[in-house]
Amino acid sequence: KPFLSGVFTGKMWLEDMLKGRNERFRRMFGMRKHVFMSFVQELRDTCGLKDSRHVCAEEQVAIFL
Repeated sequence: KPFLSGVFTGKMWLEDMLKGRNERFRRMFGMRKHVFMSFVQELRDTCGLKDSRHVCAEEQVAIFL
């Protein structure tokens, strides 16, 4: 059975997590929101991480974590 249900896309779910409670985000990803965003930016700057055609860089990192 899929983890997500309803009409949420992965991007919508991640946006909801980023707007939601700090503790929930930290439990899910093992870091605070600002650390996650800094990590994504570091991967963009040093490793060439880019948005793909259908998945943004933030969502790619969230999937990996």
